[in-house]
Amino acid sequence: FSGYLGIVSKFKSKRTIKSLNKTIASHLEMISSLKIELEAFKNDPYHKEPEELEELEELEELEELEEQKQEDVKKEAEAESENSENMEKA
Repeated sequence: FSGYLGIVSKFKSKRTIKSLNKTIASHLEMISSLKIELEAFKNDPYHKEPEELEELEELEELEELEEQKQEDVKKEAEAESENSENMEKA
């Protein structure tokens, strides 16, 4: 009788192991598909990390400042040329 119970428990254990191995395989497949999705998300050009966004904002501010400086230099040059023309007329 104990031999019979041993065989039954052995078959139950094998069935449980097979079931758990299938579960492991499905989990591994899900993990690999999620990794692929994550890589696609990381490589998305429209997705930026907060640090990257701050750097972009700083660069935009610097570009605006440079443009303002160039405009100021142009205005000063125009003002100087007007002053020199006014002095020549006087």
